[in-house]
Amino acid sequence: MKSSEQCGEEATMRSGEQLGQMVSRGQLGQMESFDVTASDWTAYKERLTSFLIVNKVPDSDKVHAFLSIIGPRTYGLLKSLAAPDLPSGKSFEQLKSLLDAHLAPKPSIIGERAKFYRRAQHEGESLPEYVAELRKLSQSCQFGANLDEALRDRFVCGLLREDVQRVLFTEDDKLTFPRAVERALAMEAARKNVAETRVVESVATQLHKMEGECNYDPAD
Repeated sequence: MKSSEQCGEEATMRSGEQLGQMVSRGQLGQMESFDVTASDWTAYKERLTSFLIVNKVPDSDKVHAFLSIIGPRTYGLLKSLAAPDLPSGKSFEQLKSLLDAHLAPKPSIIGERAKFYRRAQHEGESLPEYVAELRKLSQSCQFGANLDEALRDRFVCGLLREDVQRVLFTEDDKLTFPRAVERALAMEAARKNVAETRVVESVATQLHKMEGECNYDPAD
């Protein structure tokens, strides 16, 4: 007589075979396994959840689909985390929670905010890249209703160009984060246009000078 663990393992294998058939028929498209050492679990979990929904995998099949997709290494980790129970005996939400606790433990809010407030624009980093990094860091800071204000303050205070900072410092407290970014981008674009215009004018002056020298006839 087979043990409950053996039966559970066989059920997982059968579901995996069924899933493989579904994939071969093109019903599920492509979803890579999870790499414990290199991948971002939170982002992978969000993608996988959407993947199952879009492909209309019923709730009754989500556990086995999940266990089949994540790959053998992550399944082994999950099996250890779920012990003495089998992963296949857990709900989809329970499985995600087990991996959440192990791979994405809740960070310290104070620590996350410290990283956010220390972030400044790096040399050679564009304004859009800087904004994207600030938004990313803010996600774990739990600013709530103060998010726009926190982003605005950090954006302005961390800018590399002091001339842009000085202009934004003159704004009143009604300045929003999107408006601050918009103004900074406009000033950056204007500065580049001026620089490019000066280069063109300099080249034109040099060409004109060279033409004059070429047309000069000492015999005249």
